[in-house]
Amino acid sequence: FKPPMHQLKDTLQVVCRDMTKTLLVVPRLWEHFTREKSERDRILKQQLEEAGDLAAANAIVLPAETTKKKKSFFEEISKDDDCCIRYVKDVLRGFNNCAAKLGEKLKFWTGSYQKIVSQDKDKFICRYQKTQRSLTIVGQDIKGYMEVQREIQEEDPKIVIDFIETDFTPLKIALMDHCVQWQKKLTDLLNENARTEMDKLLAEFQKNTEILFSPIDDMDSLKDRVKLLEQCRKDDEDMENRITPIEAKYAKLAEFEVIPPDEELARKAQMRPAMEKFKDTLVEAEIRINKEKKNMKAGLEQDLQSFAQGLKDVKAEFGKQAPYKSEGHTCDSAFGVLHNFKAQLDAKRKAEEDFLPKLELFGIEAAHYKELEWVDQEMEKLNTLWEIRDGWEQEKGKLVVAKFKELNTDELDEMAMAFQGRIRKMIGKDKTVQNWPAFISQKQDLETFRNMIPLIQNLRQESMRERHFNLIIKEINHPFDPRSDAFNL
Repeated sequence: FKPPMHQLKDTLQVVCRDMTKTLLVVPRLWEHFTREKSERDRILKQQLEEAGDLAAANAIVLPAETTKKKKSFFEEISKDDDCCIRYVKDVLRGFNNCAAKLGEKLKFWTGSYQKIVSQDKDKFICRYQKTQRSLTIVGQDIKGYMEVQREIQEEDPKIVIDFIETDFTPLKIALMDHCVQWQKKLTDLLNENARTEMDKLLAEFQKNTEILFSPIDDMDSLKDRVKLLEQCRKDDEDMENRITPIEAKYAKLAEFEVIPPDEELARKAQMRPAMEKFKDTLVEAEIRINKEKKNMKAGLEQDLQSFAQGLKDVKAEFGKQAPYKSEGHTCDSAFGVLHNFKAQLDAKRKAEEDFLPKLELFGIEAAHYKELEWVDQEMEKLNTLWEIRDGWEQEKGKLVVAKFKELNTDELDEMAMAFQGRIRKMIGKDKTVQNWPAFISQKQDLETFRNMIPLIQNLRQESMRERHFNLIIKEINHPFDPRSDAFNL
């Protein structure tokens, strides 16, 4: 309250005290009238004397002044505690009762409308926006604050309580301003949501139109256009359900007398014409895309024919250059040839994969290229054969320089048998490999080695004498020392 209750109480106490002090100037009537009469007689006697009428003047007797006076009303009442204190107490008691009633009235105002004052509006709106409430609920909330504003408007701001007149007009105005702020916060949020959805929709129309009519340079861009066209067709079926809620939001704003800027209203008016124009755009875009699609399909078919012919050429070249024969090839050169064809094969596989999305785009079933599989299988078998040959030559290279007297023929035989086992596995998978010259050569090399093992065993027999080795030296016409550490295969 203004003034505050304690200040008002102090003022009442001062008034009570000042009311008592007013008795200081209130005279007793007898003394007042006697003083007035004496003053009139004195003036009259003076006038008679000045006029020379001494007899009449002497007839007027002025009263003698006396020092004995009755106490004044203030002196009498101020010492009467029962009188003074009682009426002050009565006034203060009435004030306290009035203060309690004023507190109850203030509590009514603050308690009834506490909700619209206590909440942080910005934080509430942030939470409100995240809940994605329906337009009906938002409208009900706005109307709720309008109803509260109407209730506050109907409240009587001026009330007389006992002997105090109160004016709640400032509080009433502040509460109504809070209601207006709440309504504005909600309508601004509703306007923002409507504007955001509308701008997003119009931007989609413009962006998709630009993309659909942009140049189609390659198969990827054609695929993107077809995909976008299909998505736009699908979205167009539900376009009414996107525009209607936006229009409903603006209608709700108009219901609450909220008028957006002219530019925004102009964009709102463009929504349905833009939708109809975009439908025409989709028709034109479909014609244009189908034309490009037809041209690119013809180009794809030519590419497929070239690809198929390229595979035939690779197969023919592989048949000529592949290391089916061991003559003219080392392991390194054979692996080099196979590596070169593997690179070609990987490039063909990559090209085949690149064709798949293009074939899917035109609804063409992917072809099965037997040449590609045949070259792949042949390479795998040749690679296995030359890995066997490379491993065998490395092991044989170690044997020919090993000390003859330290050779273990059992281990040599087991090693050769292991390589023969790998050879037999190749025949088990594909019997055609046994006709390859390189395979035949490797097989014979292993058989020759195993046939030589009994000779090695015989040469290492203790029964071998010097004369026996001399006969061998004479037969092969090449001298050697069978007892030397340098003697090897």
